[in-house]
Order: sequence, then C-alpha cells, then structure tokens
Amino acid sequence: MAKIFTPTYIYERVDKIPFEILEKHNIKGIMFDLDNTLTDYKGIMSEEKIEWIKEAKKRGINVCILSNSHRQNKIRDLMMKLDINGLNFAMKPMLKGYKYALNLLDVKKENACMIGDQIFTDIWGANRFGIMSILVRPFDENEEFWVKLKRPIENLFINKKKK
Repeated sequence: MAKIFTPTYIYERVDKIPFEILEKHNIKGIMFDLDNTLTDYKGIMSEEKIEWIKEAKKRGINVCILSNSHRQNKIRDLMMKLDINGLNFAMKPMLKGYKYALNLLDVKKENACMIGDQIFTDIWGANRFGIMSILVRPFDENEEFWVKLKRPIENLFINKKKK
C-alpha cells in the first residue's frame, strides 16, 4: 500500500532535477503541478524554474500544467508565458486529468512523468496512472489549511523513501 504513495524520485525543487534522470527514463513529456511546485500561491515563478522549463523544451520534452487550482487566470497567464498547455481543476489524484494531460503532451505513458509537491494528489495519482513521479519540496508556507494538515503524514513516506 505504501508504494502507491512513494515517489520515484525526490528533489529539493524543479530546477534541481537533472535532465540525465529524465533521459535515463526516456521521458518525453512532463506534467507539472502548479502551486508550490512551479509557482507560489500568488503565481510567481522563479527565473531558475523558467530557465529549466525552457531547457526541457529545447531538449524535446513536452510540458504541461496539471493543477487542482480553480484559479483559471493564474494558470492561463503562466501557460501563455511559458508557451505550454494545461488543465486546471484536474481533481488529482483522480485519473481523468492525467489522461487529458497525456493527450496534451502527445506521448506514451512510459514516456511521461508527473512533478509535484504533494504525495496525496500528485504522486498518488501519477503512480496509479502508471507514470514516473517526482516529488519536489514545497517552498511557499502560505498553503491552504487542508494541505498543511497532510504534510506531517506525507513526511512519513518521504522519510521512508530516504532510507
């Protein structure tokens, strides 16, 4: 049971993920969570993450956003800025959003990856869907109350993965 909540890899942040790992797994498409993965809750994204995504695209990796957020304007603005597609209100960990994102990426499942900051949405959904999952550390402490409640439980799985 715990395996379904265990990410394939854990990194501090998106721009610390080595492209060699993605190449090793033949990843051609990445689904990104938005809040606390790419942006803070105000929609601000670091220059390092922008450059990382530009480099991914240069390397032929398709990129899209797969977010549970209801804030369409924030997602649309980022999609335009990065010239990528995406889906808001994806209802992760339900599989419908992952299927939609896979179509946006136009890659096979074995060539897709989900990158996010939450185990019980991003990682669980990706593992159930059968794609590689990468957990990144949350960086914005301005999280929703229910997300803060889950963090101690998520840490149990993170600590288990480290051992």
